[in-house]
Amino acid sequence: MNRNGFTLTVMLMLVATIVIAGGICYYFGHRPSSRAAITRPVYPTISLAPTNPPSTIATSSVQPNFSSTQASAIMVPVQSTSTSSSAVLPSSTVDTSHWQRYVDASSGLTFAFPPLGTPIQINDITNLYPGSNAVADIEIAALDPSGDAMKSVVSISVSPNPSPDGTLKTWFESNVDDASGTLLSSGTFVPEQLANGPALVLAGPIPAIYRGGPVANAYVLTSSDYVDTITQSHDGSLADFGYRSSSAQVILNAVLGTVYPDASFSPDQKWIAFENGSIVSWGTDFVIPTATLEIVSSDQSVIKTFTPAQLSVSPSCGCTVQMMGWGNGMLWLDIPDSDQGIVHDFLKIDTADWSIANYPTTIFDDDVSFWFGNESINLDTGRFVLTNLPWTPITDGENPAQDPTIYSVSIYDIQTGTSQIIETTTAETAAPVQATFGSDLKWINDNTLQYYNFHTGGLATTTVSE
Repeated sequence: MNRNGFTLTVMLMLVATIVIAGGICYYFGHRPSSRAAITRPVYPTISLAPTNPPSTIATSSVQPNFSSTQASAIMVPVQSTSTSSSAVLPSSTVDTSHWQRYVDASSGLTFAFPPLGTPIQINDITNLYPGSNAVADIEIAALDPSGDAMKSVVSISVSPNPSPDGTLKTWFESNVDDASGTLLSSGTFVPEQLANGPALVLAGPIPAIYRGGPVANAYVLTSSDYVDTITQSHDGSLADFGYRSSSAQVILNAVLGTVYPDASFSPDQKWIAFENGSIVSWGTDFVIPTATLEIVSSDQSVIKTFTPAQLSVSPSCGCTVQMMGWGNGMLWLDIPDSDQGIVHDFLKIDTADWSIANYPTTIFDDDVSFWFGNESINLDTGRFVLTNLPWTPITDGENPAQDPTIYSVSIYDIQTGTSQIIETTTAETAAPVQATFGSDLKWINDNTLQYYNFHTGGLATTTVSE
């Protein structure tokens, strides 16, 4: 290669080097200085529980921002150190003693609700959703503080519990959770004991892997037969009425803990009786020590409160309170005592002065029962039909023609403690109509009963001897 060619080659290599070096310098000079400079979405971190919780949440944090004589301080104490995996405070920390109690005539449900500073309205929505198996479903609405329209706040429903073992967990697994049991295994729902029974309450966000349907805020097993639920509405919430969103769940749990079914209305709708708590003792102590029988008027004013002691129910009796119903100026209660065999205290509460008359009886044994429902009880006179017809079919396991038992039907008077036999029959005659016998019972007036006569094979009437 000659000198000129060599010189040209060197010059070209120098130019290429300068160009490459310039490109590299430009790249490093204009690239992002760090990853932080790259724009990307930022997701907030949600803390379900404070790191250093105070000893008490101030009243104003959960009470609406309004002044009302009905509004009560809802104190929610918080433990200084958390030992529970649930971020939701126990409902027992909410004071519901001064909340207004409501009774819904359509469903018979009673419940207490915190003050909203505006009137509330109870709507029966039981038949609103096709396919729902709820036996009672109510919506609680309130006047929107920012407008003049009613806004749905929460709904309360009652559903049957057909689970084999009668537990809430089994019902929840079959009716709410998905096939993988996501809600329970993730701790999204956690157990809590409410005032009216064992519950499962919402304690965290629904996991993304959940493959089930909509969920409520809390579920409680008020009896082995029914599960009550409470759901915050999509239209409105407690936050719309001044409550903090962080306090909503514990308040909803507390509301659900005040729900009781089977309120009993007097024939003129003037009086309403219900158990504020379940008056039950297990032979050692009360299941709910503070439970009472409440009598309220149609405007929801409390007229009378009866303690278990006033109703002849002691901690050791193994008793329950069963409302038989209202008569003319009276309410009848049945207090069966399981610890003393088949013993009943029948109580008559007089609406004139709310006095109690107690009529204890020991006439019942394992072979004697009386027919509730189907108008077999005359609540105006305190008389009912008494029989030793068994609850199971007479034909079970034997031939009725070979059964030597003589079955009787009589009328028992609670107030006098006397009974009047109206018919006796054999098993062979009673067996064909035993299952439907109760449906034929009807009090035509205070002294005349319609019943099925086994011997004539048709309806008959009998008059009670005075």
